[in-house]
Amino acid sequence: MTILISMKDPSGLLEFITKLKSILTEWDSWDGPPLRLGVGSLFHGIGHISRSYEEAIQSLKYLANRTKKA
Repeated sequence: MTILISMKDPSGLLEFITKLKSILTEWDSWDGPPLRLGVGSLFHGIGHISRSYEEAIQSLKYLANRTKKA
């Protein structure tokens, strides 16, 4: 699933990430399938969506590789 978020004020990113971490913590307390999130950088303009998306994918790949090694 891909979710795109538009933020008028980039200073809200830290609060948004904090909320995502809270969701992950709650999700992990259930016995359902794992939920993993990748977050890309904020960029100005729709033309940079692919760059942010690729960053998010790279963070998920890093997480997957780290999990395999553990």
